[in-house]
Order: sequence, then structure tokens, then C-alpha cells
Amino acid sequence: MAETAIKEDDPLLLCYGCLNNDFFLLDYGFVMHSNPYDCIELKYDGALLDAASTAAGVSSPNFSAPAPWQQLILSQLNLFGETPDLKVKLLLHVTLVPFYPVEA
Repeated sequence: MAETAIKEDDPLLLCYGCLNNDFFLLDYGFVMHSNPYDCIELKYDGALLDAASTAAGVSSPNFSAPAPWQQLILSQLNLFGETPDLKVKLLLHVTLVPFYPVEA
């Protein structure tokens, strides 16, 4: 519902909410430069890692039961326990630079 009457050719401002660029790209087809809500979410799922290594034919240690020293590191990163979840704020700034090939 509009707060005022909308005339033909009036600009419309839409508020998409406080979302990261993953949602913007997948749901709306664009990303925001310097999005303050952009982050990546990491989750440690040992069963999923075991299944992936088996499917890839890679022999690996048992991800479902990490060694105590691995559990300690994962816990410090908030990636082990009841709710393994780590959100990392993206501070990456990408600048595109034109590439000019050099002839030999």
C-alpha cells in the first residue's frame, strides 16, 4: 500500500530489508555494492562431510567424530556443539581492473 498517490513516471523506492547479497542475487537478481549486511554463514556438518568424501571416493578421517584437538578448534570457531554456526562479515572490496594482453 502506497503512502501517497502514485502518478505515472513517479520513481518508486522499494525496501528489500536487511539481507545479504546471497539473497539479493538469488531472489532478486542483483547485489549491492558495500552491503553492510553481507556475510557468509559457515556450518560444520560432519555427516555431510563424510558423505561427500565417500561420494568423491576420497579416503578421509571420520568428520563425524573429530579428534579432541579438532573439537577444541571447532568449538573456538563456534563450529562444534549443539548449534554449529559461524557468520563472517565480509570486508572484501573488489575492484575490477581492465586487462590488456601484452603481445610477445
